[in-house]
Amino acid sequence: MLYAMMINTYLTISKELIYVFIGLGVFLLSFIVFSLLLGFGYFNRVFRRKRNEFDTKLVNHSKDDTPDKIWLKSLQNEEITMKSFDGLKLKGYYVDNNGSTKVALIVHGYHGSWLSLASQARMFYEDGYSLLLINNRGHGTSEGKHFSMGTKETRDLLMWIDLLNARNREYRIVLFGVSMGGHIVMMSADKLPFNVMCAVEDCGFTSLYRQMLYTSQITNAPLFRYSTFMTSLISIVFYHFSCHNNAKKTLPKSRIPFLFMHGDIDGIVPFKNIDRAESYFPKDIYHEKVVFNECDHCEQIKRQPDLYKEKLIGFVDKFVK
Repeated sequence: MLYAMMINTYLTISKELIYVFIGLGVFLLSFIVFSLLLGFGYFNRVFRRKRNEFDTKLVNHSKDDTPDKIWLKSLQNEEITMKSFDGLKLKGYYVDNNGSTKVALIVHGYHGSWLSLASQARMFYEDGYSLLLINNRGHGTSEGKHFSMGTKETRDLLMWIDLLNARNREYRIVLFGVSMGGHIVMMSADKLPFNVMCAVEDCGFTSLYRQMLYTSQITNAPLFRYSTFMTSLISIVFYHFSCHNNAKKTLPKSRIPFLFMHGDIDGIVPFKNIDRAESYFPKDIYHEKVVFNECDHCEQIKRQPDLYKEKLIGFVDKFVK
């Protein structure tokens, strides 16, 4: 009798354990599925080629018929196609300025295109520069369903520089990038060839992961810390890039002068990024920091164009003759 009771008790406990394990298994599986859906959903929200309400909060879109864009499209340009390291066809547009070997390589921001920085391009052109305006992967006429906001684009940028050098070793190159483009320029700082003379970043972020955390907050992403973590994990496992690229690793190795610019009320890329960038930069390499008062993200070119041109052209003219 005692033995039978022990058997029944054992079987009851075993069933309860089985139910517990089943419950834990269902919970774990549900948690994994939920995490993947959350991560993939946020990844596609941030890194996929598309436009929606979320994007308009992060980009100051301008009309296609602005005077500077009309001017830029009116210039004769040469469409250049380059194959990226992972097989994408990337396109850029070269504007020759009476054979000038001073070249401004211009890198647009999030969901922008080669036309996005027409106003800055005009400033360079009027100062005697030829132009190479690129479409980043996943943007404009370049291929790619997804982009990486820095890691892969930095390699693309270095290939664009190699392409310029293959055309003419006499080019003296200035790098210029805004927002995401500014981040890409900063991430290239430790790898630039001899004829890149100086670089300018305007309202760029230093850390992609920190920027993702910030933008997920201001766009009300669900469980923003966890969704950012899962997005970072998915980017590594499925898309082969890291969201932890940080200019703290590259700017200290810069051999060229940098100009850092930012609006002091930037609501998209926090103003503190300019101080971080300056703190990372070598003390023995020339640099300038310009703060535009009462300017939000990408507003300085519109609100203070004369000061913008003075600081931009005044800086590059020190190093490119």
